[in-house]
Amino acid sequence: MIQGQLAKLAQELNLELIGNDNSFKGISIDSRRLEKGNIFVAIRGERFDGHDFIEAASKKNPACIISEKPLTINYPYILCKNSRLLLGKMASWWRSKFHIPFLALTGTCGKTTTKQMLGEILKQSHQVLLSEKTFNNDLGVPLTLFRLGKEHQFAVLECGMNHPGEINYLGEIIQPQVAAVTNIGAGHIEFFKNLDAIAKEKSDLYRTLIADGIGIVNLDDRYSTYFQDVLHSNKIMTCSVQAKQPQVKAVDIELDELQRPGFRLLYQGKSVSVQLPLLGKHNIMNALIAASMALAVNVNLTDIKCGLEKTINMPQRMQLHTLNAETVLIDDGYNAIPDAVEKSLELLAGFAGKRIFIFGGMAELGDKAIRYHQKIGRVAKNLGIDAIYAFGEYCHFTIEAFGEGGKLFANQNQLIEQIKRLDISHACLLVKGSRGSKMENVVAAILPEK
Repeated sequence: MIQGQLAKLAQELNLELIGNDNSFKGISIDSRRLEKGNIFVAIRGERFDGHDFIEAASKKNPACIISEKPLTINYPYILCKNSRLLLGKMASWWRSKFHIPFLALTGTCGKTTTKQMLGEILKQSHQVLLSEKTFNNDLGVPLTLFRLGKEHQFAVLECGMNHPGEINYLGEIIQPQVAAVTNIGAGHIEFFKNLDAIAKEKSDLYRTLIADGIGIVNLDDRYSTYFQDVLHSNKIMTCSVQAKQPQVKAVDIELDELQRPGFRLLYQGKSVSVQLPLLGKHNIMNALIAASMALAVNVNLTDIKCGLEKTINMPQRMQLHTLNAETVLIDDGYNAIPDAVEKSLELLAGFAGKRIFIFGGMAELGDKAIRYHQKIGRVAKNLGIDAIYAFGEYCHFTIEAFGEGGKLFANQNQLIEQIKRLDISHACLLVKGSRGSKMENVVAAILPEK
């Protein structure tokens, strides 16, 4: 965990410590979780301003307060112009003290799942710093790095973005030895001109690799050639399900009755059989990327197999709930972007019985929202999905494209009331929607009360 002397930290940041020098251990941006001896950093956020909680924070005996405003209370503090940027500078300073492999990944879909897979692989034989939940932005990455300690042998970090420049900023803080882009899709396309612009932004993670760093390239992604060009001066490790000669490949793919994939992983003439506990064929590529990142730091195939087979699904990411002997619910409601929705529909299509898609729409698609919502309806119809029940701003375009079997609701409550009245015997229900649609409410209404 980050620790040291306040005066030394202020000197590194080229700022003045106002008040007495003291030792510190840990950094917090949440006054509720602040512990004695921490530094409290007051951050201006969308919903809250940390400066409003400085007085409350001071009562918990922090070592110091970092603020954008001069303090009137008698407490050691460091005054700065932008505490959010300063958080990144402190993370970069602390990261520079560690000489272990840092592995970073980004992408439109599969970031968190791939990160979890890689973490499990490395944990088989090592102590690993792993970013929690989806701590993948300009706050989450620094907060993760502040947890770094001498016990850690690897650090695995996830990088997210929704505006240009964010991936480069995070990558410069992390300075990865291994970097991967899972794939490129239309997530957050509202803030980008097109998919090319998203690929450019994501590829910035490769550009922040250290001198002898290794870039992992998914050859099945449409931008794989571009990524290899970006990495021309770095080592490259490729992986694929479809390509003929990647360095890491999956063959002999089979799905069980719950659509959990098994496959044989090939690398340098050796192979290992893997049975993933996660739903969906798309998770094979996530597994290949995680395996490639591990192989890049010389992890053996046995640890890779064990780690992949121990990976636990994150909440609301294709979580399977058995309602009765013939009916299951797939909770994939954490978020929804076009590519991920299509993969979820492919999963749903593989189940027996009536296939019902409960949809809360997709966000941050800008002027492309109508087109992408229409496409979801067509894809669902072509896959043989039996029914769509939807609510949300653009979902009428999905229902129109789907045709017979589609039903639009004015709001979530109306949808829930209809679902409760459905005969869902011998069926598979897939719940998916954007974060703002709060699909966890729908799942809670369907699941039996505990």
